[in-house]
Amino acid sequence: MLDSKKSHKRGKEMVDNVSDHFEAESQVMARAAEVQDSLAPEFPSFRKFMTRSHVTNGFWLGLPSEFCKSHLPRLDAIVVLEDESGEEYNTKYLVDKKGLSAGWKWFSISHKLHEGDAVVFHLVSRLSLVKFKVYIVRAKDLEVADALSLPNSGSCAKETGFGAYAEKNNETCEKEEKKRPRLELDDESHPDWSNIHSSDTTEGSKFSGSVPGIEDFNIVVNGITIDSLATHVRTKYYDLCCNQKSIIHQDLLYSNMAAEIISETVNIADAIRASQISTPPTDFASWDKTLEAFGLLGMNVRFLSDRLSRLMIVSSESTEVSKRYEETSIERDFVQREMKSLEIKLLGMKQDRRRLDDEMEDLEDEAQKYESLFKKEASAPW
Repeated sequence: MLDSKKSHKRGKEMVDNVSDHFEAESQVMARAAEVQDSLAPEFPSFRKFMTRSHVTNGFWLGLPSEFCKSHLPRLDAIVVLEDESGEEYNTKYLVDKKGLSAGWKWFSISHKLHEGDAVVFHLVSRLSLVKFKVYIVRAKDLEVADALSLPNSGSCAKETGFGAYAEKNNETCEKEEKKRPRLELDDESHPDWSNIHSSDTTEGSKFSGSVPGIEDFNIVVNGITIDSLATHVRTKYYDLCCNQKSIIHQDLLYSNMAAEIISETVNIADAIRASQISTPPTDFASWDKTLEAFGLLGMNVRFLSDRLSRLMIVSSESTEVSKRYEETSIERDFVQREMKSLEIKLLGMKQDRRRLDDEMEDLEDEAQKYESLFKKEASAPW
């Protein structure tokens, strides 16, 4: 959990500051239109702007009505979504509601779709199997490029490629990336990570030289040394850098926000470590949004976002299992009550059966008496 409510508020304020730079829906959809124009025209396609209901809570994706009428089945069917890496996801198409239900949530969470993103759907098969090739245009890739007049490395073709469209923009991304302000540690404090144990290396410049102790670890952003961090925060941040074998703040754009951003990054890392399966999804969403904002500002926090994404998926699936467990428990209790009711009813029917058996025996005896009486009367002397 984060250290205090103040920490949450501070992260939210920074997210809001970054959000001020964001462009409107039209910019994302315009880029999505460029992607759509680059696709093979013989296969129909459409683009969809992601709203909150598409990527959170309900996870319902309505499709264009005319497209559904012209190109999709007239009965409920399984629709396959294939992402740019070739991985396929099964979803349920509901013809009456003209949208995707079951399976879309998993696709959305797995691809970290956010409100404001755009998705291009390319119908590449509709005979025995209905399949869309899906291309994602992320709002953050456009926003950081235009709002800060700098390209976001996440928008380069190598990471989000759109086929021919990506190749056309790749060269520009690589050229502009070189213009980003770079951070260098002091010459005497370039560490060598050969003896440091860590997970997979993420983006960011690797250190080289001798391994410095924490006392020699200087944080410099745009030529300004950041020395206002509390000792425990600085130590934890140093451990994060060691673990990732990189300078996490390497590409940070603003020195005046560096101390606050680094402190909040440490807080979120601690919160992720301390999180439980029962941690509210709103907490995960808050941390994810803050990390996304830090990424736009140049912090190399992808490793935290990736970990958080995996936890969100597991947490979401756990919530679904818990929900199904509760539903199953309610259904079982209902069946149990019905069985009890039937047992009571069966017991009553058994008692009625015994009563009727006794009554039949009495009537049988009485019938035999009347039969004997009848024979006696019929054979009596005149």
